[in-house]
Amino acid sequence: MATTTSIVSLQYALRGIRVIESRISGTGGRLTKQVFAQGQIGDATLDTIRDSVGLNFQSVVLNVRTLKQNDSILQQYPDIRRNWEASISCCNSLTHESFTPAPIQWDHVADSVYDDLPVMKSSIIAALRASGIANP
Repeated sequence: MATTTSIVSLQYALRGIRVIESRISGTGGRLTKQVFAQGQIGDATLDTIRDSVGLNFQSVVLNVRTLKQNDSILQQYPDIRRNWEASISCCNSLTHESFTPAPIQWDHVADSVYDDLPVMKSSIIAALRASGIANP
C-alpha cells in the first residue's frame, strides 16, 4: 500500500508534468525538441518558456525523488523513475546553473522532457489509480 506522502508526491509530480505539457503545447509547435535542445534560442518568448519548463522539470524530479527506493509504488511502477540518473543530472545542472560556469546542457534536458516524462506520466497515473485515486 502506498503511503500518503508517496501519493501526494506523485500528484504534485503529475501536476508538474501537465504544466510542462501545457507550456510546450502553448507554443503552437514552435518549441520542438530540436529547438528546446539548442544552447541559444533567438526567440525570447520561447527561451522564457524553456526556462519555465526547466523549473517545472526540477519540481517533477524533486517530487519523485521523495519516494524511497524500496517504496512499493516504485517496485510496481519502475518507469516512474525512467532514465532516473539522467533526470537527476539534468535537475542538478539546472539547479546549479548560477553557481557554475558550465552551460546548461539543454539537449539532455530535452531528452528527459520529451522522451522520459511521457513514460513517467503514464506510470504515475497508473500508480495513482492503483492507489485509489480515480481521476489523477
